Amino acid sequence: MQTGWSFPIIIDMKIKEEIHKKFNNFSLNKKFTCIICFVLAMTALGTGTGLWCIYHSGNLLLYEATKESSDYSSSAIAERLSNTVDMTGMILADNSIQDLLSVASDSQASDNDKSKAFRTLSYVIPDYYQNFRQNGIYYINLYNPSYVTYSNPARCRDVPPETILRTVQEQGVRLVGLSALMTTTLPAMEKTIRLLHTMEEPPVIFVGGAVVTPEYAKQMNADYYAKDAHQSVEITRKVMG
Repeated sequence: MQTGWSFPIIIDMKIKEEIHKKFNNFSLNKKFTCIICFVLAMTALGTGTGLWCIYHSGNLLLYEATKESSDYSSSAIAERLSNTVDMTGMILADNSIQDLLSVASDSQASDNDKSKAFRTLSYVIPDYYQNFRQNGIYYINLYNPSYVTYSNPARCRDVPPETILRTVQEQGVRLVGLSALMTTTLPAMEKTIRLLHTMEEPPVIFVGGAVVTPEYAKQMNADYYAKDAHQSVEITRKVMG
């Protein structure tokens, strides 16, 4: 049983003895050289192994990070699309919008009724836009079957109240007109009026728009209320002379 393993062990021992004997016969300089080469070789091997591990670990981390990012983006896009579908369903289910579109497309309806329907739609649709624009919606268009089209770009350009104040101060503006189409813009209108009243010589301020009433204009400390463009012209002539 033991003879099967004795031969390789004896050969291995002989090889080790030969290497040891040759190494002992080396000069001191050669011994140092061999030791340095051995250390450098082991260092290179260790460094290569470490870099290989880092490379593959980095690839794994990159893959996981990319996968997480892709999963998040996919979920975000799916949520936005779902919200957009919900918004469309809400508009279709909105009886007031459907009634207004019916009036707008009714050939027997008077021009006054059609104009009123369009004007009301211009107040309703922006509310949907404001509530859902964070889902990547750029504009909302409504079309009725009779080619009477209501298109609402809904590209609301929000001008900060501080910008209005700075412009009035720099250009010496004497009259400022503010208009609000949606209730969501009323807080900004109030803030703008408060800022303008902090000036040493504040300008004359008049307000108007679909959601503004004379009572609300007074509550905001506006100087005038204009219910339409004609009254705005009259106020301007009165103030500017």
